Amino acid sequence: EARLCTAAGVVQYAFVAQAGRIDLPLRVDSMTPNTVGQLGGVTLTFTGAGFPSLARMLDVSFLPDDVEQPSVTCVVAATNFTTFSCVMSKLYYPSNVSQTGVIVVKVNFQTATCDSATCAFSFDPAITPRITATSPRQFIAGDTIVLNGTGLTAAATVKLGSAACSPVTFISDTALSCTAPALPGAAYNVSVFIPGTQGFANNTPTALSLRSVVSITGLSPANGSLAGGTIVTITGTGFPEAASKVAVLVTANSVNRFATILSSTYNQIVLVTPAITQSSSSNTFAAVFAVNISGSVARSDACPNSTCPYTFRSDVSPLISSLSPVSGVAGTVIRLTGSGFNVTGQNVSILIGGAPCVVVPASFSNTALNCTVGTTPAGRHSIYLSVGVRGLARISSSITFTSLLNVTGAVSVTSSFLGGNTVVVTGNGFGSAEARVWVGNAPCTVAQGQTNYSQITCVTTPIVTPLALNTYQHVEAAVLAGTGSGASGFQAAFDDDLTSYVSSSNGENSTCNITFTLLPNTVARLTRIRYFPRVRYLSRAEGGRFLITEDGSTWTQVATIVDPHGGWNYIDTNSSVSDRIRRIAYFGPSLGYCQMMELQYIGFAFAATVNSDGARAQINVTTYMPANHNAVGFATNPTLSNLATGPTGPAPQIGSSLLMDSANAVVFSTASAVTPVVTGISPRWGSALGGTTVNVTGVGFTGRTLRLNGQACANVISASDTSIVCVTAPRAAYGAISVELGNVAANQGYAVTTQGLANGYSQQGAQVVEFRYLDRWSMVNSWRDDEPPVEGDTVIIPPEQSILLDISPPRLFLLLVQGMFIFDRQDLALNASYIFVQGGRMEIGTELEPFLNKATITLHGDRRSSVELPQLGAKVLAVADRKFSTLVNGQGSAVPTSQRGFLDIHGRPRKRVWTKVAATSLKGSTTLVTAEDVDFEPGEIVVLTSDVAAWQTEELTVVSLASDKRTLTFSPPLKYD
Repeated sequence: EARLCTAAGVVQYAFVAQAGRIDLPLRVDSMTPNTVGQLGGVTLTFTGAGFPSLARMLDVSFLPDDVEQPSVTCVVAATNFTTFSCVMSKLYYPSNVSQTGVIVVKVNFQTATCDSATCAFSFDPAITPRITATSPRQFIAGDTIVLNGTGLTAAATVKLGSAACSPVTFISDTALSCTAPALPGAAYNVSVFIPGTQGFANNTPTALSLRSVVSITGLSPANGSLAGGTIVTITGTGFPEAASKVAVLVTANSVNRFATILSSTYNQIVLVTPAITQSSSSNTFAAVFAVNISGSVARSDACPNSTCPYTFRSDVSPLISSLSPVSGVAGTVIRLTGSGFNVTGQNVSILIGGAPCVVVPASFSNTALNCTVGTTPAGRHSIYLSVGVRGLARISSSITFTSLLNVTGAVSVTSSFLGGNTVVVTGNGFGSAEARVWVGNAPCTVAQGQTNYSQITCVTTPIVTPLALNTYQHVEAAVLAGTGSGASGFQAAFDDDLTSYVSSSNGENSTCNITFTLLPNTVARLTRIRYFPRVRYLSRAEGGRFLITEDGSTWTQVATIVDPHGGWNYIDTNSSVSDRIRRIAYFGPSLGYCQMMELQYIGFAFAATVNSDGARAQINVTTYMPANHNAVGFATNPTLSNLATGPTGPAPQIGSSLLMDSANAVVFSTASAVTPVVTGISPRWGSALGGTTVNVTGVGFTGRTLRLNGQACANVISASDTSIVCVTAPRAAYGAISVELGNVAANQGYAVTTQGLANGYSQQGAQVVEFRYLDRWSMVNSWRDDEPPVEGDTVIIPPEQSILLDISPPRLFLLLVQGMFIFDRQDLALNASYIFVQGGRMEIGTELEPFLNKATITLHGDRRSSVELPQLGAKVLAVADRKFSTLVNGQGSAVPTSQRGFLDIHGRPRKRVWTKVAATSLKGSTTLVTAEDVDFEPGEIVVLTSDVAAWQTEELTVVSLASDKRTLTFSPPLKYD
């Protein structure tokens, strides 16, 4: 690429044509060192020219003279145009013999020039250090570890695993010592590294690893509540520095449960005991704590001098026996009764659903207390009452408190049909993370940090209502979702399996009814019925009827099966019949036959909570009720407040709605100030390097900003209510092909950019406004690692990338188009063994903008010897949807436009490409007269058929066309009349 700096200091990107390319040299001038130890780790430094700026583009390896030795990679660490360094890996098969060879440097598959002396290289066993013994084999932090071997120096560094064993003391060239670090219990490999040319030491098997010892030396306090929740500190050695890497199993009363780890250091673990029993009876149980660190286990009953006893005791266990009231919201005062609440010197704290319930001091006694409920999220919650160091109170599982969820109002509730407007929902019980907001059937996006107990702020998303659909025709019809019922085996009609079917015989009229019910809170407009009658039983589908209902009692017939054929059939319905369909029924013909393989209903689903005019939608808030917590408990220590925030597992959903006839329901409007409309953009594509001036037109633009493929403009030249002219910025990242107009920050909703989808599923004549950032095939930086494809490569154009073919590329093996692949307006040739458009678009001109140049596509291969792509074959140009739906759901399955593959080939418009001859031309003739005007050109090939036999068909080359536009001269002369 070229970057040009203007006088104003603005950097602009420029396209560099083929003629402007410069071939840069790639050479190695020097390399040091040339000899290293056999275990690698030594840094090699290179100087020269032509090296890339990205390390992954460099391929550096040692090629040994000994063919039994594999090549060895040198991992690039840093690089620029004239120098780079890399760290040599170890020789695969170290031996007592020096391994010689050469270092090879490649960039983009090109090998750097380097003379044999400069790039000669060897792995020398004579300079490879060696460790033969270590002592002791087990250690704790601070132990002195002695290493014996050969070739050791004072510059050596020692590691146990990835941790430094330091300081290192040099004893002699055969011995070192170091001080063991604090490491969690596990086995650790010993590595010794000597800088310079020696590198890593070669260890004997007996000196490969040492083990850090895990031990328990103390435990406090010595007793706690049967319900758990007691904070216990374990002291010892070999514990990890992260709580997530340690497990402590507590065993008591034949119960095995894991403790909750609060913190862990090398010498100490702080944990919360689990519950052993919630029983109110008097019991005492001795416990054993087993600490597991990566398979190394230490037990408290193996403590030195038996100094680590722990007992679960009923006499120190508080007990909750009743709760009143059992539901409420923040501020509700509840009363707890029981025993063991008042312990001298010990604070009482209560959590419900992770939120404190503040104790009312005046109500406090040993057997009862009151507390004020805090911001507990909606749902049914257990009560966690903790008494100082004793731990949690025992409580029956039937004693719970339900925090209520209510929606009381909404603010700023006028929205574009395309979303982008802010809604503030008020109420209680929303929680902080699990709340979801719906406007009709469209989610309202809640950003992180925008939810608290009494308020949720969300941004509306696109919603489909009858009003929006009638105004814009902007949404594609889709297969309606729901459930079936009726005739025996009705499931087969909706299973996308063309090997199963619904069948009944004469006289079973009562069973020949297959009813389809839409999902709850959903209504629909039905636009198309698709059905697949059972093979060889087409007559038994003839006369079948389809009926719809809104209320389940009044049915309206909308279609009748007439003259069905094999495979998928469809019937388009009158979409104006109803926008609030709830059920669709298929009734077999009058004789009662049901012989149907598949039924499919296509249309538009609406929320039942959108009013009949489609301009007002109900707000619904749902949240997930936290599941009961494992008995982890908590105490007054702030570090424990995260122990009861839930949820800990699957939980039911609860919800609350704001009625749509309320003044606070979300109101939608077709007014351009609320829902703007983009009607055009020119040009429709531009360079990925930016700098393209685009003009977007429409209505309702005031206050809104433009983004193309998710990218903001670099410079806005002008803006009005009907137009924005701006200069595109360089594409920062791949993004969906889109034109986005809106301003969430200013509460300005998004614009409509698609209109006129006929009946919801035809794009013919539709107005779809889009912008394409195009990467030129010829530009090096269009390709990963700046590596353009070479002959035989497979090229993948991923989704959301658009490639402009502006040169004739080398012959490819496979071209896989999942994004966009567009031919530039010039003569081009494309050679490949396979071209597969999978959910993408391959475009050689369009109907509106035909391709007026010459495009030649040649597919290479042989049907007998070429590899066949599964389901596609060999030497093929194939188009399929992104998910291969025909393989998954059978032939003829409905595929959304967004998933389909497209092949557009539109050449220069011609008067006609075939016609009849006006009179018989005889054998030997070189002219003929056509029955209609033609525009055939010299050099073009025409095929002349015979009315006698197919084998008399002749291929002719046009020589000239007379001024009457009908008399052709051609060669060679005719062989037949």
